[in-house]
Amino acid sequence: MKKLALAVLVGIFCLGATGAFAQAKKETAQEKILRLEVENRVLNERVTALTQEIASLQSQLAAAKAQAHKPVLKAPRGPFIKPYYVNIHVQQKCEKFQKCAQWAAETYERFLKTNRIFKITNIKEETYFKEPSRLWGGSGTTVYKMYIYTNLTRDFCEYIRTGKGKNPTMWEDDFVPAVSYRYHYHQ
Repeated sequence: MKKLALAVLVGIFCLGATGAFAQAKKETAQEKILRLEVENRVLNERVTALTQEIASLQSQLAAAKAQAHKPVLKAPRGPFIKPYYVNIHVQQKCEKFQKCAQWAAETYERFLKTNRIFKITNIKEETYFKEPSRLWGGSGTTVYKMYIYTNLTRDFCEYIRTGKGKNPTMWEDDFVPAVSYRYHYHQ
């Protein structure tokens, strides 16, 4: 056991002496040049990597600033409502029928020329069946009426569709403007 302890002690002493010699040994000029070249190469690679990272971060910052300063275009919240309808439901009811939609657009344009704003404010609908006459027979008539209320009069205009039978395949359209619109409508 003493021999083993002595061997370990001698080994530790030798390693300590070798380390002290290595630290005390002066570096030669060639070793110093090689060491500095390696350190310089490592530093240059690190500077190149940092330069690329800075350039990437600057481009991201510029993009974020451009996005922040770009005016935000708001998407319409819903479908487009024409200026002569008070809301989308009224517009959809009127625009189901070409003659009604045409009358609304023309009336709006006519009143706009005299600096008055025309709007359809409400539409009420009804459908009924007229029984055939007992005397003459026939198949009867289905009638669809749309009552159109506007902001310019208390009267209402009527859009009327009539068709033969309970389930007509063909319709006849008629539009009856309110008294206050008749002059403008038939010009």
